[in-house]
Amino acid sequence: MIKLKTIQLDKNKIIEQLCDAMTLIESGKWKLEYDADLDELFLGMKVIPKKSFLYNLNGEINIFITPESKINGFFIEYFAKNYLKHNKKLSPVLDALKTAKKGQDKEKNTLAKDALENKLVNEALSSVINKKKMEAVVN
Repeated sequence: MIKLKTIQLDKNKIIEQLCDAMTLIESGKWKLEYDADLDELFLGMKVIPKKSFLYNLNGEINIFITPESKINGFFIEYFAKNYLKHNKKLSPVLDALKTAKKGQDKEKNTLAKDALENKLVNEALSSVINKKKMEAVVN
């Protein structure tokens, strides 16, 4: 039988990491990927550590995080069908993600991706700040 336990995440540590997230993104240590078949967006480390789990921040944005409150990435399920419907200004990102591999209009694609990355980080930061406490159930 799997034993589950409730842990407290370190809100201040998470906020500090979100404030530095753009540095990780810009340095190339994190990557942005979109799976059109599954309609899932991923932004994070190339390899997510095994002890990481998904923690939902606001109904749309999830973070990959460890029990020690180390953020390893972002995950959005139903990116085009849900997230972009609520964030219409970011809709050019979908085209940028789909055409990035084809090398079309690299500057436009880069600007769209930058806008998305900034939006994700800012929205995640706002969500964390507004949470009274951050608990997770882990095994």
